[in-house]
Amino acid sequence: MDIAYLSAQRKGDLLDFNRSDLKDGHLPVEQNKTCKKIRIAVEGQLEAVATESTAARWPG
Repeated sequence: MDIAYLSAQRKGDLLDFNRSDLKDGHLPVEQNKTCKKIRIAVEGQLEAVATESTAARWPG
């Protein structure tokens, strides 16, 4: 939920978010509602939350 809020994306657009999706500090997202492809810069608080979230789901 924090990732959706900080990235201004719908929760459904981020359900399949995985650590390996991060490329060069960006998260590529295809929005379900509009089918628009975007890249979100993962930095600051979003980076901290994304790292914490993926570490909790995929330790190691």
